[in-house]
Amino acid sequence: MILHGDTPSTTRQILNAYVVGDELFSAETEEARKGFVGYLHEVNVQDLSILARLQESREGGDSTDAGKFAPQWDDLALRFYKRVARAY
Repeated sequence: MILHGDTPSTTRQILNAYVVGDELFSAETEEARKGFVGYLHEVNVQDLSILARLQESREGGDSTDAGKFAPQWDDLALRFYKRVARAY
């Protein structure tokens, strides 16, 4: 999953899936494939209102475009960047 914070009020999400072999793309698995994609869509739609409220809380203020972290919201990203900093 890749999240692009385009602006303080908008974020795009890209979800990639990787499979090995061609079996998933056969006619026999079409129903299962469509069901799985539909399931992912359902799960993501459930989160939209929560994510919208989180995004709204990030709007405004001096830290919005200053590259500062709010640790209570950005814990995973903060841990990642600390690891990168320690590695270099």
